[in-house]
Parts: sequence; C-alpha cells; structure tokens
Amino acid sequence: MKKKIVLGLLIAITPFLLVGCGNKKSKEEKEKELNTKVVTCTASDSNGSTSIRIEYDSSKKEMTSGNMRFSMSLAAYNDEEKEAIKKADLCDSFKTQDIFTNCKSEPADEEVIIDLTFNLDELRKQLSEEDKKIEVDKLTEDLENSMSVECTVK
Repeated sequence: MKKKIVLGLLIAITPFLLVGCGNKKSKEEKEKELNTKVVTCTASDSNGSTSIRIEYDSSKKEMTSGNMRFSMSLAAYNDEEKEAIKKADLCDSFKTQDIFTNCKSEPADEEVIIDLTFNLDELRKQLSEEDKKIEVDKLTEDLENSMSVECTVK
C-alpha cells in the first residue's frame, strides 16, 4: 500500500520536476539577444551569388562579426577548366586584402564556394566610417552602395 502511494506521488510530481529543468539564460545573454540584429545582404548574376551576413549590436551601435560567401557557378566552363578552377587556391587573391581575416574555398560539382571572414576595422574604413559607432540603417545603405547588394535587417 505504501509503495503505491509513493509511486502515485512520484508520478504526480514528475511533470513539475521536468518543467523546472529548463534552459535558463543569463541576463547578459538575454540582453545580447535583444540587442543583436543581423544584416543580410545578397546579390546574384549568371556567374554566381554573393551573400553577406553581419551581426550588429544595436545598443553599442557597432558591428560584432561578419562574413561573406561567394558561390561561383562553373556552368559556363568546360570540364578541363572546371578541374583547373577547383584545383586552384582561390583564396590567394583574398589573402592579400586587409578587409578579410580568413578564407576557405570548397569546390563542388557545378560551383565553387568561397567563405570569407571580415576584418571589421577594415570593413568600417571601406564603408567610410571613422567612428566605431554606426547606425544599422547607415550600415545597410553603405553596404548596398559599395558592394551592389540588397540588404535586410532582422
């Protein structure tokens, strides 16, 4: 009889115990989520597509991280040219540019993908922003004008 009562109580309180085991975020993490905006810019043509993703802290009015991805179409090339392009180190041309800190190239069947990480200080200079602080609207406008992309903010 006592075993049945204990078992019944255990079953009755189990849902309450499970609800109490949630993932609690710190106040700083919640604040960061509220203040972080993501600027996404895209462009495409017959040669491929470009996408830019920049995280923006709206409380500090500054960029916190950014990367760019090129997807270069190989459809216009013959098989020999495709193989030569896939074997080439396409990051060489980006390594000499101060605006990028990291480059990674991934060949696929009909495209080559190049992932780049921005040096935010250099990006800021190219966008003609002297100060670290920049409004998100100004950031998207500068990106659209300097890189011929269309941007959204979420």
